[in-house]
Amino acid sequence: MCRADKSSSSGDGEGSGGGGCSPTITYIFGFCTVAFMASTIALAVVYNQEKDKAAAAAQRAGDPGASAATTDTTTLPWPGSDDPIKAAIEGGYGMSIARPPPGENPCAGMKLTEGFENHQCKVGDVVQALEQAGANVTLGYSGGINATGRIPITEPYWKEGLCPVNVHWHLGAEHYSKGEFDENGSGPSSYRRQLSAAATKDDADTHAHAVEEAQGERDLAGNARLGFQCNLYSSTDPKYNEPYDWNHCIGMEVGQTYEVHWPHSHLGDCETVNQYQTPFYDGVFCNVGLLGPSGRTTWEAIGVHSQVFVIVNDETKYYPDLIKGMVVDPPNGLGVELTKYTGSTTGTSRNNEICSKYAPITWHVDRTCHEVSASSFDKMCADMKTQRDDMSDDLYAHGARELVADFIAANNQVFETGSGGRKMRGGALKSKKELGEMLDHAVNKAYIAENFQY
Repeated sequence: MCRADKSSSSGDGEGSGGGGCSPTITYIFGFCTVAFMASTIALAVVYNQEKDKAAAAAQRAGDPGASAATTDTTTLPWPGSDDPIKAAIEGGYGMSIARPPPGENPCAGMKLTEGFENHQCKVGDVVQALEQAGANVTLGYSGGINATGRIPITEPYWKEGLCPVNVHWHLGAEHYSKGEFDENGSGPSSYRRQLSAAATKDDADTHAHAVEEAQGERDLAGNARLGFQCNLYSSTDPKYNEPYDWNHCIGMEVGQTYEVHWPHSHLGDCETVNQYQTPFYDGVFCNVGLLGPSGRTTWEAIGVHSQVFVIVNDETKYYPDLIKGMVVDPPNGLGVELTKYTGSTTGTSRNNEICSKYAPITWHVDRTCHEVSASSFDKMCADMKTQRDDMSDDLYAHGARELVADFIAANNQVFETGSGGRKMRGGALKSKKELGEMLDHAVNKAYIAENFQY
């Protein structure tokens, strides 16, 4: 979670249904039916035109089996739907994107600011900050702050009454997962992170120096700082390099790594048109008066989903509802290998010297890097444009905070593995050997044996 804020915004949520034709008034019903049929025909014409374009492109590419009459909808920018109206709307085929009718936004300006200014992480040898994010989420990792009394939410957020109030993403990963998104990752740009192993430890000076050396080569998204990259990119594979014609997202790059954050809150204006907000703080604190009466702590009322993706030009990796939260698709390995801990908001205004006061809050981080189609991201940006609040400040990647040092990272990690959603607490394990025996991923066993703190 990061970002500089904008002044007041008016946010959205999930669109409201309603309206229709009364079946008791025959002539109105008939009129509406004719109008609907006319609009259906018009959209179907647009849809078929796009099918013809797609077929022609396929034929030019040398696919003899493609024809305008047989082109499947999966060749379209937003596949997976056999409904031409839905496909036309989602694809934005020459259609403007509309928002809900204007109305009062109860979340505008609800960000808490007084007393929440960034502050020194440490004065002398005394740590001044509560636990921070994004931290190392490698299976078995434990930070230096004793946060055992602050247990993160372990159930899915929806079960605890939290709803998503925003979605935004960072250029590269703010979190660190050994072997997934780490110092060995790469992408299509010339920038490549060069962090030593010591830089991921408690040596803040070494880490800061490594980060400073790595800065400066990054200009893809203005001044955005690039975080860790995934270990998936290949310069010879077209899906990581073939450009995508972006319609809604800004400054995105195929083959690049992005960490997506979905802030959730028990205090949001859930299930209304004002649910989604930019800045996300407005959504998180929209009904802050409920915090005391609810009896919840901040880490029980506020949480963030975090998932790291590499953008690919491959429609087999299409997910249509990224705006709603972390993708949970166990058969394909998404949303199953999780690290849950308490931390803070992130962003480049914080580092290992200047910390966030928006803490502690719960984090659910997918430790695995995943591929997702560019069209999935573009569809998410289109959905963001349909919210009542103006989310345009979140249509591009924000800079990544440097990896949180051990001395300001929590020690209360809860690890979920793919083995039946099994939960493990680092400090509760009896030995490194016990942890190693419970792991399913051999790639992490040696790392855990050497680095697990307990």
